[in-house]
Amino acid sequence: MSYTPAHVGIVGLDTVRFHLGDTDTAAEQVLDAEITAVIEIPSIAALSLEPRTYVAAAVCADHLALFYARQADTRNLSLSVSASQRSKAFADLARRLRALAGIPQTPDGATQIAAEMFAGGLTVSGKQSLDADTDAVQPAFRIGQDDNPAAGEGTIPSEVL
Repeated sequence: MSYTPAHVGIVGLDTVRFHLGDTDTAAEQVLDAEITAVIEIPSIAALSLEPRTYVAAAVCADHLALFYARQADTRNLSLSVSASQRSKAFADLARRLRALAGIPQTPDGATQIAAEMFAGGLTVSGKQSLDADTDAVQPAFRIGQDDNPAAGEGTIPSEVL
């Protein structure tokens, strides 16, 4: 593990470790390779430095929350280990980091996604511009695609009558 406090805010790996609170070089909780892999996830790598490190730290915090959630709380006389409290603390940290990254969340911590509906082809000019756009995905079906030009225009051959 490597951690250089002077690199916080400059180097993604050290900044993620700082946000995560994983700065003790003798007792790392997340490997450098794991943090680097998270930072390089395309949807995270596309962000600018500040939100990228918050989102990457949130993903690592989620990882640690799941890790501690798998462990049992234990008690032996006066000694106790509360892995569930660690899990909850890392889940709360992940929510705070997502908020710092500007990711909207519901009160229970779920990520809010805003979507906008688009209905194309509602106007004649809209359909014409779609037909003319060679880069646009063209419809799979068209009016008249099954017409048989050899059959003629509404005439019925005399031998059928």
